Amino acid sequence: MQNKKLNILFENNDVIVIDKESDTFVLNNEETKQKTIFDLLQETLKQELFPVNSLDYEATGIVIFAKNRKTHEFVSGQFKKEKVKKI
Repeated sequence: MQNKKLNILFENNDVIVIDKESDTFVLNNEETKQKTIFDLLQETLKQELFPVNSLDYEATGIVIFAKNRKTHEFVSGQFKKEKVKKI
C-alpha cells in the first residue's frame, strides 16, 4: 500500500468509511508485510479502530472501521442480521 492515498468517503466520531482500491490489503495476515488500510488509518488517526468488514486483496468496495466497541458491535450486528445490502 506504499504511496497510495486513502479515499475516505465518510467519517464521524463513530466510524470511518473507506473506498478500497483493488490490490490493497485491508488487514494484516501471514502473507503480507506491506502496510494495510488498517495500518495507515491507525497511524493517521492515532486511535484504536475496530474493522467491521473486510474485502479480498483483488476486490474493490467499501470498508468500514468503527472507532469504538459499541459502534463496532452495532454495525457488525447489522451485517450479521443481513440488514446491510451488499451489491
